[in-house]
Parts: sequence; C-alpha cells; structure tokens
Amino acid sequence: QGVGKARVSICPGCAGFASGPGTTPTSVMSPAELESSQLGNAKSEIESFIEEINGGVELETVMTDQGLLLRIRDTALFSSGNAQVSPAAANFSQLVANIIGPIPQNVLISGHTDNVPINTAQFPSNWELSSARALNLMKYLLSLNPAFNPARFSAIGCGEYRPVAPNDSEAGRARNRRVEILIQRMYIDGERAMDTLINPETTTAIAEVAVPAPNN
Repeated sequence: QGVGKARVSICPGCAGFASGPGTTPTSVMSPAELESSQLGNAKSEIESFIEEINGGVELETVMTDQGLLLRIRDTALFSSGNAQVSPAAANFSQLVANIIGPIPQNVLISGHTDNVPINTAQFPSNWELSSARALNLMKYLLSLNPAFNPARFSAIGCGEYRPVAPNDSEAGRARNRRVEILIQRMYIDGERAMDTLINPETTTAIAEVAVPAPNN
C-alpha cells in the first residue's frame, strides 16, 4: 500500500501517462491490468506535482484494493464548522478535477469528522456536517468541468465513525477531520465490479487512456 503525503500545488495540466522501459505492451494487458496501471500512473502524476505553496494543503494518496484514495484535511477545503467550499480551495479543487477528468472510473466522495459533537441549527450532528461537506465538494468539482458525467459521482457522510487516528489528541482529531475522494476500481481481483458499471464504453475508455508501449 503506497502512501504519499505532502503539500500540494496546482497541477498545470496533469496530462498524459508516461511509459518507459519495462512497460508491458497494452495489447497483452488485461482490462484489470490496464486499470491498475492507469491508477498507478494517476497516483504518480499527483505526486510528481506535489510542491510547497503558501499555506500548503495536506494531501495523502493511498492505493487501496478499492482504488486510488485522495485524503484531504478539512482545513484545505472548509472553515471550521462550515460546509461551503472555501474560495481558497479553488486551485486545489481544480487540481483534483484535472486528475479525475481524463479517467473513466467512478468517484466516491466521503466526509469525515472527529468525535467532538456539533449541535447547530444547520448541523444538528456530525452526520449532517460530514454529509454536507461531501455533497458540496462533489457539486463544486462537477461545476469545474461541464464534461463530467454526474453518474460517475456519489457523496456520503460518515460522521465520526471511520477515524484514521485516535481522537485523544488534537493531532489525531485533525487527521480525522477530512474529506476522501476515492477513484473506484472497475475491476477487483480481475473481475468487473458491476456496482461500478456506468456503461459499456468505460472498458474502452481504459484502453484509450493507457499509453501503448514505445516502438522498439
């Protein structure tokens, strides 16, 4: 499970997937292998554009069995107790849109909080806050690229119930206040995952995005 963590700058294109020595020709790769290669290249694209910026944004990239996971601290996107995407997050959100634009996989956005209760008129509990954050980020990403197919996207709120760190310190609580963007695999254990099927063209799209091996 490869994990990359750093401060992120705007990706000025995120175009193209590199191929090189040792690259398996796409003609002999299965759709599942093509997808794994594609997600791996997308992860590399993200990490290759990681740089220091003013007030940088913490982003974690994790390759999981379910797909490529982007884990973003809440402070990069929202003010405290708020679910509106901050104007300061515009460049970072465009980076995410650039990454997911060229690839065909479904995108699941999930909101998460720490275990500190919230009880406001707008957000009676952490369920409402985490759900609103995930939904608003999804809608914001869709607004950045009119070509996105909304059927690819979904959003859920998980409240405080899926922590990635203990909630017994401020550092742990800060890690748990996050939004995750999962670029979902269409193939799991080599088999097509039917719950991620959008339309028959997505298999072709994987092959089109993958870069053929260079001619010898």
